[in-house]
Amino acid sequence: MFSFVSALLLLVCTLSVNARWSIHQLHPEKLTETSITSVVSDTDGKVWVGSLTGLQVLIAGKFYSTEIVDGLDPLFGRQIIRDIVQEDSGREIWILTETGYLARVDSDQLRVIDTPWFRNYADAKVLGILQGHDKIWLWGLGFLAAYDYELGGHVSFAWKSGDKLLDKPLLTLRELNDSVLYGLTQSSLLRIDLENFTVQEKVKALEFGEGTEFRDFHIGSKGGITVLTKNGRILEGINTLNSQRYSVSQTFSQKSADQLVVEPNHYIIGTDGGIAVVPRGKTQPLTELGKDNSELSNNHVLTISPLKGGYLIGTYRGLNYLSKGLFDGFNDQSHRLSNEVLNFTEDENKNIWIATYSGVFRFSKSSSALSTFSRLRGLPDERAMTIESIENDIWIGLREHGVVAAKSASIDKDQSEFKSYLPNKPIPAIRTIQDSQHVLLATLNEGLYILDKESRESFKADESPSRVTLISKRVKDYLYYGNEDALFVYWTKDGTSQRVSFNSGGHPIGTMVSLEWIQSGHYMIISTLDNGIWMAERLEEQPRSLALKRPPNNELAEAIACGVLEKENHYWFSTSDGIIVTNDRFETTHRFSLRDGLQSKSCNVGAVFKDSRDRLYFGGSNGFNVFEGSLPGAPVDPPKMMFERIHSAVFTADFVKSGNIPPHLELHYGDRSILLDFAVMEHFQADATRYRYRLQGYNDEWVESGSTSEVNYSALPPGNYIFHVQGSDSSGRWNREGLVLSFTVLKPWWLTTYAFAAYIVLAIAAAIMARRWYLRMAVQTMSRRMNAYISQQNDLLLEEVQDEIEIQEQILSKYNAHTTDLLTLVQQLVPPPNGGKSTPDRELSLSLLAFERNVEGFENDIHFDVESYTNELIDIHIDADQSLASRVICTVEISTLTQPAPYALRCALLIHYLIALAKRATPELSPAVALLNLSLSEPVITDTNRVGWVLRGSFTAEQGGSIAQWLTDQPWLEENLSDIAESLDVDHDAKCSDTLFALGCEFLRPEPLLR
Repeated sequence: MFSFVSALLLLVCTLSVNARWSIHQLHPEKLTETSITSVVSDTDGKVWVGSLTGLQVLIAGKFYSTEIVDGLDPLFGRQIIRDIVQEDSGREIWILTETGYLARVDSDQLRVIDTPWFRNYADAKVLGILQGHDKIWLWGLGFLAAYDYELGGHVSFAWKSGDKLLDKPLLTLRELNDSVLYGLTQSSLLRIDLENFTVQEKVKALEFGEGTEFRDFHIGSKGGITVLTKNGRILEGINTLNSQRYSVSQTFSQKSADQLVVEPNHYIIGTDGGIAVVPRGKTQPLTELGKDNSELSNNHVLTISPLKGGYLIGTYRGLNYLSKGLFDGFNDQSHRLSNEVLNFTEDENKNIWIATYSGVFRFSKSSSALSTFSRLRGLPDERAMTIESIENDIWIGLREHGVVAAKSASIDKDQSEFKSYLPNKPIPAIRTIQDSQHVLLATLNEGLYILDKESRESFKADESPSRVTLISKRVKDYLYYGNEDALFVYWTKDGTSQRVSFNSGGHPIGTMVSLEWIQSGHYMIISTLDNGIWMAERLEEQPRSLALKRPPNNELAEAIACGVLEKENHYWFSTSDGIIVTNDRFETTHRFSLRDGLQSKSCNVGAVFKDSRDRLYFGGSNGFNVFEGSLPGAPVDPPKMMFERIHSAVFTADFVKSGNIPPHLELHYGDRSILLDFAVMEHFQADATRYRYRLQGYNDEWVESGSTSEVNYSALPPGNYIFHVQGSDSSGRWNREGLVLSFTVLKPWWLTTYAFAAYIVLAIAAAIMARRWYLRMAVQTMSRRMNAYISQQNDLLLEEVQDEIEIQEQILSKYNAHTTDLLTLVQQLVPPPNGGKSTPDRELSLSLLAFERNVEGFENDIHFDVESYTNELIDIHIDADQSLASRVICTVEISTLTQPAPYALRCALLIHYLIALAKRATPELSPAVALLNLSLSEPVITDTNRVGWVLRGSFTAEQGGSIAQWLTDQPWLEENLSDIAESLDVDHDAKCSDTLFALGCEFLRPEPLLR
């Protein structure tokens, strides 16, 4: 630490703070002609600009040529526009060219209503028009004419050349009432009586001195007239009844004044050297703007027109906007203050000390409109980076010479002792610890130093990084400090430091530039250069760990904040894009920019301050601003918005030109990729507008688009949609109603109801045809399959039949051979020998038929159902005759027989003959009853190794019948039996008694039994 004595020269100047007036150029790069002769803003916010080369229309920050107005003659885009006026309704605009062409335009629909042309004065120089009660007044060199647009466009002429008073050109014309006009020439104020057609010279310029010339005048609501002279004098109170009652006020230095606008509290005067704002009264001096071409596009003002919140200024080199903002502004041009303001502090006498990159200034803002600036001289380094008031001392952090401190009260004296600390170290931040004897000093190359205020000794903090640029205020027993990349917590009780860890959800924090506590230390705002703003909630138990989150406001989340101040439950964020004011829920309520009086949109880190009188200070690269008082209420009218166009591949609607937006649009399927252009009627800072939109039916969530004023939707599916868009102007006012556009993307023809009906009909027809085709094909297929199957089955059947025929032929051949043998045997038995009765052929035939029915197979051995055959013969030969059926009871004990057909047939014939014998013999046994028993033995093997069967038949007579006697009386029987046995080639053996006659026949197979 060392001290030095330096001569401190305080250059003191008392200056006006009436600096809230500011001028901004409007899009000079977009104007095709910069010499502005007339300008008017209509009720929709469109600005009609006349120039030396024609008419242009400013809509939402864009200039349009005369082609945008339907029906407007192209010559309005080539000739000098002399004047533009607006009707009282605000919708109709009158445009006048220098050659007398006049057009009445509907500003809402952007179409021409009428285009009268004063051809009789086409060779005269037309100077201007006046919107009267029910007519338009047109004047020029030597004439005055009226156009009665309410009466169908009748043109009436008041005066032509010849009237001496009108031979001089009228500079301007005003209407007092329906019967009186006032006109102004360079030399006099004229009263024109429309009823008596008289002209009276009301006031002469010569009354105010040789060389005095009139330039403009104004008629007040009570009939008072104010006249502006060329040299800037304002003649007030000229009464319509007494021309001698007026007063003269001297305004500013000699300049050529041309335009006068009278407001309740001030006059706006346009000159060839800029703009003068003159307060009405002598309590405040005038304010001169643009006198050195630093603000206006050109200091020669041609026209002034009121616009909500300010004035449009036309010059020889462009269009400007004059506004009265909410902020007092101070910079090098207005108050000889360095433009790079870096920090503020306040001493015990309520003086504000300002650290800039070109020195330190003391600022005293009195309750009046006057301010005092004092520049501190004699510092070892003029580049002051920070400044802090600590217990009546002013501490200044310098770029190259550390910290210097001096008593604030002694600075006004001729000499004062400065004390220096940490020389040759750049000091970007100084922070004192309340209730502590320590001061924290941040350095750019050696970290954080702690300075004892009493001993003036310093030491370096533990674990401090080598570069420190940030120090926060103290909360509880700790504070935060660090640099662009890291933060540390400093414990004020023991002087220890610890590095802070962040929890940002995996997102990069960015390059940190400022730390500010809000809500009484509940939240810390961390601003970064490349990743917006973060909020860190204070956690007393874990100050080493900070949980970061984004503020619930996209404007803040994306902004670069140089500092934040609290005032009346609002937060004032000084950002790189102006000042954003939010409520305690971080909802934007106001946005302030250049039009509100800010010296610059950019800010400097840490250059924010609130003094003891609740005034807010904001420093930047063009001086600083002061806000005093309360926030203005919410604007009554939100900013107006408009659709500019809708564009697709095959459809374009230009709403800027067409005006009205249809209530509903229908877009064809080919138009489903659609571009929507919209805009806030912001003429000043189009890049400061903000938008949010949504498309109901596609995505109901609001999309924040920033300053982007268009949205493109690609390949929208057919359906109904409602597009909503909201916007805010450069001052942060939002139009929450916004714009609404409903449209329908029509279905393609192949998805319409008629198409689906056709599809259904076609589907039904196709189904019917397909079914018919299917059935036809099925029938054909079935027919082919059936034919093939039948053919196959026929072939198989034919083969089987042929095979069967062959088999049957073989069997039949064998059977016929056997049958022939049997028939031969039968023939040998008929007629029987010994004169016996022959067996009828019919009975034998019936027996043979029964035999055929009871055999199976005709090859080799056949299966012969002997029992069934026997019962069938009994039914045929015995039971059919009732006389025999009651007397012959046949007991059958015969089974089946398997042997070659001739032998089976022999057995069948034997059975037949035995039954026939029983049938013949029974009547002769009367009254005896004959019982016939037939049996067939099981197969037996003979001595000759042959298989055989024995057929036995027996008659039993009862009740006195004698079979033996009967046989004796019937010798043919035994002979017959012998002949039958012999003819059938069977062995037989007959036994006979009185009651029994038994006959046995043995059948042998011709083949020996295989062993």
